[in-house]
Amino acid sequence: MNKTKKQKINEIIERWKKFDGKSYLLPDSIKTGHTLPVCPELKYRITGKWKGYNQYVGIKPGHPDYLKNLKQDKLEDEAFEIFKQFKIKRIGE
Repeated sequence: MNKTKKQKINEIIERWKKFDGKSYLLPDSIKTGHTLPVCPELKYRITGKWKGYNQYVGIKPGHPDYLKNLKQDKLEDEAFEIFKQFKIKRIGE
């Protein structure tokens, strides 16, 4: 069953809400010393530094995942606009 765009956006927002306000570090970061964010696409969108999955992982045009990543970025851009409204509403409650 294919998910609708709305369903996909809602899943993204729910994932972000789950990690919002919590540590963005992976659970084993303390042991390994690595500090990879759990949701880099959210962390860097919040700071305004997100340039997309392709840049984040170093994928160039022509790579098999390039277009898929662009599509995911566009979907998450829409989700982020909604997520920001959720954050504003929550702060103003």
